[in-house]
Amino acid sequence: MSKYYYVDSENVGDEWVTLLSEADEDSHFLVFYTEKSPRMSYLNVIKLLSNNKNLEFILCYEGNNALDFQLVTYLGYQLCKEPEHEIYIVSKDTGFDSVIRFWEDRGISIHRIFSANCNNDTTTIPVSSDIEMPSLSDAPSTNEKVCNEPKSVIDDIIAACPKSNTSYLHLFLVHFFGNTNGLKIYREVTNTNYVAVTRNWDNKMCFSVLCQYIGKYTDVAGAPVTDELINFLYKHKNNPKNVLKLLQDHYGAQLGPKYKKMFKPFVKSLAKI
Repeated sequence: MSKYYYVDSENVGDEWVTLLSEADEDSHFLVFYTEKSPRMSYLNVIKLLSNNKNLEFILCYEGNNALDFQLVTYLGYQLCKEPEHEIYIVSKDTGFDSVIRFWEDRGISIHRIFSANCNNDTTTIPVSSDIEMPSLSDAPSTNEKVCNEPKSVIDDIIAACPKSNTSYLHLFLVHFFGNTNGLKIYREVTNTNYVAVTRNWDNKMCFSVLCQYIGKYTDVAGAPVTDELINFLYKHKNNPKNVLKLLQDHYGAQLGPKYKKMFKPFVKSLAKI
């Protein structure tokens, strides 16, 4: 069984290159990229040129989540032709987890791998999973919705939000799901009859979950929410007045303004975690 790696280069940049030395000889790498994909370091270019793996670079059209849609479309096309292969999506974007669950239900071996250095951790780790898994009888249905949004996602946001004031929850829901639907969700979940599945997360995990959802639900292309970015934000979270300037200084003219736009509405809320 051959291994196929579907690389979301807009999300992981050139970190995926470290996988070349770990992968089997018959592994295939499909690298999806756009003009907005981060540039490669010279060291990784050298690694790329010296490897003997099967590599294919696939140029994608740009747009909001456009690369993700093209990657998933290509994946489905390939699975119809050759369903027996082992599939890995190389991305920190949790939006792929629903695709993984869809194909796993149909008997396909598929995983998402990610870490600061793209270590080959082949366990699927959706953001919406509990750290301490509930018993089967208590686990929510994967089809449950709250105002047409996945309940597991809503419960993640509830668990990760600062508990000192429900206005923080309102802010995240409205920014993620729009004024109308966000307000509907807020009214639903603050109803005394709503039961959210608890998450056994510490403050750092709560912070990380919210940052990943900010990256997923905000319309800023070409600005991946990486482990390094989350660590940087967490280090400076108690300095909300200056964190946006620090972001621009740290990430430079290309990524700095994008991260500033992405996190500007949330810095005060993240500081409360």
